[in-house]
Amino acid sequence: MSNNIPNILQTLGLGTESSQNQQFNPECINHPVKLSRAKNLVANTSYEAPTPADIANYKELTALSTGDLCRLFCIDRRKMNLYISQRGYEKGERLPSAIWANMLEAAELIEPLRLKPKLADIREEVLRTSQTLPTKHELFLMVGLSGHSLEQISASTGISMDTLKLNVQRGTVVFDEESRFVPHGNDQLISKITSVDCSLSVAEWGTFREFVGATSLSFLTLPPQIRSCTMSSNTDTSFSTGKGKEPKEETEDNAVSSISASFIDKQDEPEKAQYDFDENTPYFDEYHSVFQPPEPHELRQIATWTGLSLRELALLMDIKERDIKFLMSHYAVNHVSINKKTGKESKPKTKYIRFYQWRRLLEVFNLAPQEKITKVI
Repeated sequence: MSNNIPNILQTLGLGTESSQNQQFNPECINHPVKLSRAKNLVANTSYEAPTPADIANYKELTALSTGDLCRLFCIDRRKMNLYISQRGYEKGERLPSAIWANMLEAAELIEPLRLKPKLADIREEVLRTSQTLPTKHELFLMVGLSGHSLEQISASTGISMDTLKLNVQRGTVVFDEESRFVPHGNDQLISKITSVDCSLSVAEWGTFREFVGATSLSFLTLPPQIRSCTMSSNTDTSFSTGKGKEPKEETEDNAVSSISASFIDKQDEPEKAQYDFDENTPYFDEYHSVFQPPEPHELRQIATWTGLSLRELALLMDIKERDIKFLMSHYAVNHVSINKKTGKESKPKTKYIRFYQWRRLLEVFNLAPQEKITKVI
């Protein structure tokens, strides 16, 4: 009976042996990332980026046009053409893995990747009482989960910046029980973080604790509260089948959407006592306001809550480690660069994470609902 299962799946049009999946190169019908034995996110060596023929097969299978893909992932038409054309492929352009993985999952060609957050390593007794002082690493994690900068915390709590800088410090990563560093590729060894107790007074810790909201276990288990517009999949409608961007027409629907956005932008406090990992019930509701990219502190909050390292985040979102580190810093908004030769400041620049990178992070952790695409053949 077990020998007949692949034939049954193929007859029903399901599984990796189905006629639909046989149209693709088998290497591209894989998740770009996977979990190692140590439960860390690593690159899937069996994955290869899709060729233009694979993307053409997908478009035929789903009846999606290039313009549809542009609008779904908020990609400029000229950039998308580089990803999907033979000329662009020969020049080394590849469709980002975060987009391709989302496309495959949306069309149910592969199982959705769902991850559980690695809860921040903060002791429960630290959250339940102000009489137990945290370690410096625990303070570091609390600041990341709160989204506040040290400047904001200092101004609101009265704790000096020097004291905060001395105490809010990332712990040292150690890979074995004897506190010795070992190669990262060894999945058999235990990973842990060492730190020392902070030097805050009990009064300072109590003030700090109240300000960042670290007063219960839900501070770790519940996803951070961020603006509802960052949960919207309603992207810029100007990304269409034309070259570049088309003028955006102001319609009655757009006007209503912009008005309603002002009412729904403040999200209600969640009633859930703990995070629900049921893949059929995303944590955040979908919103219809036009998508706005997350601010650096919102990206920092979500990234800290997931517990993923910069390397793991970069793999999942198909982004460079240095870029996501920059995007989580306050320099990403209205950043002023200085010319080293002339010493002059450039005009302020604002950099945001790309839509498809942000949505990939949210959907993998089941924080936002994923687009579903119906196959037509």
